[in-house]
Amino acid sequence: MYRSTDRGKTFQRTNFPDQGVQIWSFLVDANNRKLIYAGGSPISLYRSEDTGETWSALPNRGCRTGR
Repeated sequence: MYRSTDRGKTFQRTNFPDQGVQIWSFLVDANNRKLIYAGGSPISLYRSEDTGETWSALPNRGCRTGR
């Protein structure tokens, strides 16, 4: 994963824990802009507490259906 701190002019590789994961979504906490969640495929969830510089994997509880 890469991040930009200059509005997209340059990008730097982040400290991301896994290889081969495709990140499909990001969610920035409205009350704490440094807190970001990322959702990936295969099913995975990550958390950053420093505006995306470092990431940690959250526990995978598996995919649940509405049954």
